[in-house]
Amino acid sequence: MYLILMVLLFFPLAAKPLNVRVTSEAAVLINADNGAILFEKNADKQLFPASITKVATLGLALKKIVNLEREVMCPPHLLTMMSEKQKAKRGYQIAPYLLESDGTSYGIKKGEILKLKHVIYGMMYCSGNDASNLLAYHASGSVSQFMNELNLALRELGCTNTKFHNPHGLHHPEHYSTARDMALIARETFRDRRGIKFCSLTQHTRPKTNKQDEKEMRPKNVLLREDSPYYYTKALGMKTGYTSKAQCNLVAIAKDQGRTLIVVLMKGPSSKERNEDAIALFDEAFKEEKKERVLYRADDMILKKQVKKKIVPCRLLRDCHYSFYPSEEVEIKGAVEWVDRDNAFSKAGEVIGYLRVSTVDGLAIDSVPIVAEKTLEKQSKWPYVKVIVALFLFGAILQVLRKLLKKYFQDALSDQSQEK
Repeated sequence: MYLILMVLLFFPLAAKPLNVRVTSEAAVLINADNGAILFEKNADKQLFPASITKVATLGLALKKIVNLEREVMCPPHLLTMMSEKQKAKRGYQIAPYLLESDGTSYGIKKGEILKLKHVIYGMMYCSGNDASNLLAYHASGSVSQFMNELNLALRELGCTNTKFHNPHGLHHPEHYSTARDMALIARETFRDRRGIKFCSLTQHTRPKTNKQDEKEMRPKNVLLREDSPYYYTKALGMKTGYTSKAQCNLVAIAKDQGRTLIVVLMKGPSSKERNEDAIALFDEAFKEEKKERVLYRADDMILKKQVKKKIVPCRLLRDCHYSFYPSEEVEIKGAVEWVDRDNAFSKAGEVIGYLRVSTVDGLAIDSVPIVAEKTLEKQSKWPYVKVIVALFLFGAILQVLRKLLKKYFQDALSDQSQEK
């Protein structure tokens, strides 16, 4: 059992921002593991996300759906279409999930039966808006219910500047997010390794169904395709988004030497510049060399622990270190945890606690044993026994004296009576 005795210190590191020129209107580069933000530009500006909305849809669907091999049928209402012009004319007082004829599609037909995993492939690889509707419908029973659950989940995640009206990202004036919120969403979705997998393939075979024959499909995941001018060897997955109002958006994840980063770009002026922004940010970050800082020196820390009403001096077994990259600013905390042992007595060199250092959100950084500097002698019980024996003997002596005195006075009174 461990008891947290005290929180020692908080350490906000002085980060050195990445020096990158980004053409997209908003951008965030985040460490997927510790949440550190390496770069930001207009990170809290509300913008239209377009199809990067599907990263959020994927994240919730993976949490709700247990069996992705399950076959589902597409009801007709999920494929209903209305032009953006007609939507605007009606003041968007229509079902927000309605499709548009010029939007991206997986080519799903009314009554078509597909496995849920293929629905997800269609949503992420082909950016199918129809697949997004079908996935949301079967995850929650209706698209509107799915959107209620999604917005609640995003608020709980800390996305305070995001509101989604549909699962695919077709334009709605009140459907918006920020680069910072989208980075949080992507980080959460990619915690599930399947989230990365569904964003990683460069080709997909649409299976034969009750409505269509098998078909090869090749999405435009330009960072992942070797024949692309933007092929990036460190990229793990990506999702693009575009509407005329949102312009060019992107969520991408890359890894190098154990460091996993997520980039979010919103309202890029063109797909070319958006892709170049992503590569520039990844490259600049991956060029950094790791630094190391000593947070606590073993020789400088004075620690004491109370054991059985005695104070035991103790020390760190070694220095406490923190390794970090210059662009990452993470607030960290240190806490001492003492080993709670009611019936034990410490010996010199024995571990009696730990110094735990972690990020504020709980990611472990270092754990240093705390050892006793001297042996705490176990107190003998003999002194207490001697006191008890002495008290017993004293009481016995008093009893004997009492009896002797009583007999003495009785004899004295008897002698007085005989003399009379």
